[in-house]
Amino acid sequence: NSELFKIVKADTIDLNNLRLMRYFDNAGSDGAGDWTVGTLMARTKTRPFQFYILDMHRVQLSYFGRMAEMKKIAKQDMENYVLSKTNCDYTIGIEREGGSSGKDVSLIEKEELVGYDVWIDYKKVSKETRAKIVKQRSEGGYIKVVENHVWNKIFLKRLEKYDPKKANQKDDEIDTIGGCLYYLAFMLIQQYGSSDSYS
Repeated sequence: NSELFKIVKADTIDLNNLRLMRYFDNAGSDGAGDWTVGTLMARTKTRPFQFYILDMHRVQLSYFGRMAEMKKIAKQDMENYVLSKTNCDYTIGIEREGGSSGKDVSLIEKEELVGYDVWIDYKKVSKETRAKIVKQRSEGGYIKVVENHVWNKIFLKRLEKYDPKKANQKDDEIDTIGGCLYYLAFMLIQQYGSSDSYS
């Protein structure tokens, strides 16, 4: 439900002292079919912890075009959210698909993104569970969406249509938010040993 996410203006957020995750849910379609979605989420480093969805990119590109786009986005993220800010950490998340070929692709993608901190998501927690946790966190007011007239409309429209009980849905946006939240909340446990941050 799109009403779960509060929309906030960018100038109301302190973009310093953030832990940032750009998570990609990749697809191999060029101009048709599934979309590659890359969501940028930030988490404050001080309590009470807040999560902000800062940006979302959607493209339909084959492998080489997709990798070029991912590199371009990563460079822009560094310029906009890290190099020009204070005490911000940035990580790129890529999903590992099943099977040996999925492992190979994720490792190749990591090598292509040399110079960046890259986390491979082995999906030890299912996307259905992650979607439930996204819902819980957003209901509690912990996840906010930064106002942007370009991608907000598409994102909120997809949320309206999302039904976790239905199979074979277009859930790329939900998957990327779940991936971001999993990583950023996992880091909370690593730093503070807090089980209430992600359960």
